[in-house]
Amino acid sequence: MDMFGAPLPTFNVRGEESVRTYTGGFVSIIIIYVAFLFASLKLQHLMSKHNPSVNIFKEEDAFDADDVWSGDEQDFFMAFAVADFVTGELKNDPRFVKYNAEYIHRVDGNNTLS
Repeated sequence: MDMFGAPLPTFNVRGEESVRTYTGGFVSIIIIYVAFLFASLKLQHLMSKHNPSVNIFKEEDAFDADDVWSGDEQDFFMAFAVADFVTGELKNDPRFVKYNAEYIHRVDGNNTLS
């Protein structure tokens, strides 16, 4: 059970192709025991939900009311398409893909939809 058995170059000793020692077998058993102990402790923590760490960060009011971007001022245009990931073929099937575009502009403080 020696995990550290060294292979012999081009010959064998008493029919064995690697040399194993009692020390290597003992160290192998200790390593397997420690790995099993660690895995069982981690499984126990997982099953008992010991010390769950859930981090949530929510920033309220990250932008001011003045931080509004208008595409009208920069002559902004946007286009997109739905394409197959593997072949790159466009997937513009009208049964499944619906396009919706709205243009909202402000006149005298009132939003209007065009």
